[in-house]
Amino acid sequence: GIATSKVHIFVYSALFALPVAALTLSGHSGYVFMGIMLALTAYWLWLGVQGFKNGTDDARWARKMFGHSLIIIMGLSIMLSLDAWLP
Repeated sequence: GIATSKVHIFVYSALFALPVAALTLSGHSGYVFMGIMLALTAYWLWLGVQGFKNGTDDARWARKMFGHSLIIIMGLSIMLSLDAWLP
């Protein structure tokens, strides 16, 4: 159902931060990459929390989450591509 999906989405969003941080901490990417990606992930988590509030329009919330997930994937791809040139 919708409630279970919201929990799964939130958990997935929170777990996404682990590989982002691991890439930097293991030396495969820089701190600019980690900072930008963790900021995008923090906003994703904030959106996830908004889905648990009473009176939330589930369809509108789902569209926002989906839209931001596309931004996250695009950001990950761009940041990994540009990471070699960033300080």
